[in-house]
Amino acid sequence: MYVTAYNAVGSSGPSNTVTARTKGEPPLVPSASSEPAVSANITHLTVQLSGWKERGCPIRSFGIDYRMEGDAYWITGTRTVHS
Repeated sequence: MYVTAYNAVGSSGPSNTVTARTKGEPPLVPSASSEPAVSANITHLTVQLSGWKERGCPIRSFGIDYRMEGDAYWITGTRTVHS
C-alpha cells in the first residue's frame, strides 16, 4: 500500500510502500460430511453460514453473489457484517 495526496493544484508522488499481511488464513469451506453450505430447490436458496471455520482471523462478513443458470453476469446480493 502507498498513499498519494491530491488537492486543487495537483498530486504528490507516492509515499514509501508498506506491505502487510494478517496472521490468519482464509476461512475453511464446510466439509461435504457436515451440513451443506448451500442448498436449493425450485423456490429458494439456503446458505448455512455457521459451518465456515475461522483460521486465525475472525470472519467479519459474508457476501453472496448469484446468477441465473445461463446468465453471463453475477448479481451482488446480501452483504452481512458481523460485529
